[in-house]
Amino acid sequence: MKTYYVYILSSLTRVLYNGVTSDLKRRPYEHNVNLHAAVPHEPWI
Repeated sequence: MKTYYVYILSSLTRVLYNGVTSDLKRRPYEHNVNLHAAVPHEPWI
């Protein structure tokens, strides 16, 4: 059975992002290189 994680992160402009992922190490990288373009790109802090 695969493990999933719920995350809540904040951008530099204090915009909150939440979601579910199975890879907590990969997800911030994907966001920062804008692989998930469904939401505006802002670097996480």
